[in-house]
Amino acid sequence: MCYSLVARSMTRYLAVVILLLCCQVVGANPDNMESWRKRLGAPTESTRQAAISQLIELGPGGWTWFQALADDSNPRVRAALSNGLGLLPDRVSRPILEKFLEDPDGAVRAAAVRCLLLDSPEPHVAVLRQAAASNPSSLDDGLRYWTAVYVHRELDRLLPEDHFVLGTYPKMFKRLAPLGDWVKNPLLRIIRHPPRGRRSALANLACEALGQLKVASARVELYDFYSTLDRHQRQLKESVAVALFKLGETEEVESLLRHYRRRTQHWGRWRGEMFYRLGQLLHRIGATKDAVDALELAHDSGAKRRHAMLHYNLACLYTDQKKADLALHNLQQALKKGLNAKNWIARDRRLDPLRADPRFRRMLQDPQAKLQYEFSSSD
Repeated sequence: MCYSLVARSMTRYLAVVILLLCCQVVGANPDNMESWRKRLGAPTESTRQAAISQLIELGPGGWTWFQALADDSNPRVRAALSNGLGLLPDRVSRPILEKFLEDPDGAVRAAAVRCLLLDSPEPHVAVLRQAAASNPSSLDDGLRYWTAVYVHRELDRLLPEDHFVLGTYPKMFKRLAPLGDWVKNPLLRIIRHPPRGRRSALANLACEALGQLKVASARVELYDFYSTLDRHQRQLKESVAVALFKLGETEEVESLLRHYRRRTQHWGRWRGEMFYRLGQLLHRIGATKDAVDALELAHDSGAKRRHAMLHYNLACLYTDQKKADLALHNLQQALKKGLNAKNWIARDRRLDPLRADPRFRRMLQDPQAKLQYEFSSSD
């Protein structure tokens, strides 16, 4: 029985190998141009994708088919080729994609935009801008749709980290920077109508992107949107105000700072929370020293609900001020008080100056370890 199973497996393996060899022979034969054209123009997506995969697997011999079929009269064939060009070397794909950007068929143009934008936008933005400038109406739909897809993808990639780095990580949106003003409409759409389930986090991240990327043309829309927000949308209101601040409009941030400072004058259970909000807002606009003072007052006023994140933010701020002992002390306090973020701490670039210190490595291994600090603390 064992021998029969082995023989059956070997038979299947040989059949697959023979089939693949046959596909390569068929693909490599110049007389089968009509066969490739038929498969690439098939009505089903799976058939077209299988044909593209086989052309790519042929290596340099298959790349010539992309060039030979680029002038095919069937727009479905050209669109299928455009979708596969992103997997080829730039020297092969770039001339064909530039030609497809001027194609009379909208689906082919959109497929070319998708390939250039989603593959690696940095080296291709100049090509897209040139094509859009010479024939703007022909690329509008493709650029609008695929820019939105790319922006959503980048924000989703950053989403798990925004809780820790919001407002403090200038290189956070470096992959969106080459797109310039093209990111404006997708980001504004996310702010106004964020997807369900991630409403607050994505909207805050989109505001941060507009501010950090200095999309000045979004200033009027942000200002109008800010005026529609009420007190129950505090976090989003802060994010829009910070974005406007980074675009040169300081009135909204100053209004929020006055409000929080006024609230801190009232004794009560919310006093510590007001100091915490004040410190966070000062931190996001770059007022490091004032942010430290506000967060220390939040700690002294008993902002228990925010204790772990309060210490983590203080650790980052003290690191900026080159006060390693205070930074390490607050980082350890954050871990002791339940901050479950060891993976993020291990790669947060703001904490890079602390990594050479043996105490940093020791506290990540054991947050309860007794470490020596050169300052007096009442904590």
